[in-house]
Amino acid sequence: MNPFIKLCNWYFSKKALPYWCVLAMDCLIVLFAHLISIFFTKGGEFIYNHFEHIILIISAYLIPYIIGFRLLHTYTGILRYSSFRDLIRIAFAMLIGATICIAINRIILDHFDFLHPSYNTIWLVAFLGTLIMWFSRISIKFLFEIFRSGKHSIRVFIFGTRHGGVSLAKSINSDIDRQYI
Repeated sequence: MNPFIKLCNWYFSKKALPYWCVLAMDCLIVLFAHLISIFFTKGGEFIYNHFEHIILIISAYLIPYIIGFRLLHTYTGILRYSSFRDLIRIAFAMLIGATICIAINRIILDHFDFLHPSYNTIWLVAFLGTLIMWFSRISIKFLFEIFRSGKHSIRVFIFGTRHGGVSLAKSINSDIDRQYI
């Protein structure tokens, strides 16, 4: 059997990932977004020459994002049941983190000669981090929907629009037994 299929079956057979795993994944996404944004703003040579300092500063700048995640509980939902409301909470958590990072830059770090990120870099981190987290949540939900459909499910076509057809489709998709696709 394909290792990817085995991994997906293992993950989707569990009830949910622990909260700390989701928080760790979000933190890694923010670290990755920081590296990408520094690469876009200052180049790869800058990262190569100052890698240790950059990782140290990024780790310090991760704390405001963790505060945003904690305030809005972005890690408490089950990823495979993510909704639009969860995506909005992620965006606001990243906005809170970026705002705190900018406040740190203005209050403390403008007076010292550190390799702190610029304001453009902070906003780029918030934007990229939000997009990557949205993509991860949506792709996990999409994979869950693919692997959740039963082998004996019957394909159906819903004829109807507006509230009746939409509510019927949502009811079929939310059914745990998945008798219909």
